[in-house]
Amino acid sequence: MAKIFSLFDLLPVYYATIENNSGNPIQPQTSDYENSNEKMLRNYEWWKVAEEFGKEGEATVLNYLSKQYNSVEKVKDAEGYDFKVVDLANVTLRIEVKTVQSFDSAVYITRNELNKANQYKSSYYIYLLVVNRNEKYADLFIVQNPIDFFEINMVFVNEVFKNKYINFENKAFRIEFNKSFFASETVVKTHVKLPFLF
Repeated sequence: MAKIFSLFDLLPVYYATIENNSGNPIQPQTSDYENSNEKMLRNYEWWKVAEEFGKEGEATVLNYLSKQYNSVEKVKDAEGYDFKVVDLANVTLRIEVKTVQSFDSAVYITRNELNKANQYKSSYYIYLLVVNRNEKYADLFIVQNPIDFFEINMVFVNEVFKNKYINFENKAFRIEFNKSFFASETVVKTHVKLPFLF
């Protein structure tokens, strides 16, 4: 009998535990080829809940941006950011929203998002939303020009290992925020408490 497997079964998945809307924790499993269909479904469930949580975060930020700016546009995922905003000085800002459930959660950022951040420099922002579902609010932290702020080496980001058999490249990166990030004077100045809409 043939086994059915997916990419989730071939590679270990290292994501934080998240909760669905009913407050039940969902934790993906790493792969060992046993019960691969069950693990695939569990990872898929985790991915769908995480995706929905991200959309809820984007909706919360959209609500906030709509009160701050006259022109706010949700863009396609391929653009490398979530919103295009035109400010009062007619400057276009690009905003990527990352939503987490705790201060020690990690976020994932794609190479495309990092390349767009590098391209747009000071007009590119990461809005990190740390959600407290129990209290129905979220802490918003805003980082302008994340490439410079985090001192990201773009040569490393875009490095590709090639030989006659394969091209090996990073498509996404995991970012863990240290306590010093939340205590940073630059980040503290941008801290906003928002009602979480979901």
